[in-house]
Amino acid sequence: MLAQIEARGSPFDVGAALGRHAARAIHEQVRALPEFRRLLPWRDDPRLRALEATARHWAPAYLAEVEGLAAGAEWPFAEAWLWNCKGDLRAAGDPPGRGCTTLLSVNTDGGLIAHNEDGAPAHRDDGFVVRCSPDYGVGFWSFCYPGLICGNSFAVNDRCLVQTLNNVRALDGRAGVPRQLVARAILDSHDLDEALNLLRTWPRASGYHHALAQAGDPRVFAVEAPASGVAVRSVERRLAHANHLIEPAFAQVPQIVTASSAARQARATASFVDARGDALGVLLDGSGERPVHCRGGADDDSWTLATAVFAIDRTGVKLAVHQGSPTAVLEIEVLA
Repeated sequence: MLAQIEARGSPFDVGAALGRHAARAIHEQVRALPEFRRLLPWRDDPRLRALEATARHWAPAYLAEVEGLAAGAEWPFAEAWLWNCKGDLRAAGDPPGRGCTTLLSVNTDGGLIAHNEDGAPAHRDDGFVVRCSPDYGVGFWSFCYPGLICGNSFAVNDRCLVQTLNNVRALDGRAGVPRQLVARAILDSHDLDEALNLLRTWPRASGYHHALAQAGDPRVFAVEAPASGVAVRSVERRLAHANHLIEPAFAQVPQIVTASSAARQARATASFVDARGDALGVLLDGSGERPVHCRGGADDDSWTLATAVFAIDRTGVKLAVHQGSPTAVLEIEVLA
């Protein structure tokens, strides 16, 4: 069963709750990861200090969440900040197969976003769900990783706004707000237009693919938002997205397309979009050399930690979370 915690209060208090819960995993798992060890030479790099300065200007509350997380876990802030900026320091290295898969669709009643959250195999027992009730923004439910503030996985806020994230390996990084904080800021949005405006106006150091939808709004969006631009696609029927940019607007943006991402993109498109397969069934498919549902492998250091299915209609959002089985381990309903 997924662990569930509550986080409430000030930005520092929210972060501290995350840190206290994940302290063991941070010290025993995160700090031992090769991915983390490769980041350590960046602790005193001017670019990391520039990311912090930009965050203090654009996103001070979310930076304070990182400060609280470090305090709650009894972890040096410099290391906690480094870990929350890992996606913006592409030169530090990225696991070759790490990534997620998202399926989006629209229907007469609303929409559906289904998402495989893939991470390090070391986290297969450490991911958890947070019920966050901040006194400075919108409340939400979110899947969370040890050592990271909320936002970079899958979530639904109290305004019935759904967000899921896919890692993309665009090589267009620049000075800006770390993408972890941008994703967290989306959870404070009151509606889809506010979320899209944030992505279009904030200076981003790097970026994600964002799947966005909201109860009571017929639109479902697939948004690619690397550092150099934003491409918003309004989903008309069905769409699949893995871990690389696919929008024509970014055809000239240099990026890394891993074998895993290319395989999952092709398989999910064929089975969900073309064959109109069941979303949960597609995401639980662990067959083949490079499956959609990941369980590690020689060239794919990735583990599907959870599968989230968001059913979105006029009345609210129903979230079912699965861990390798058609039977949900957690169900959440947020009413509009």
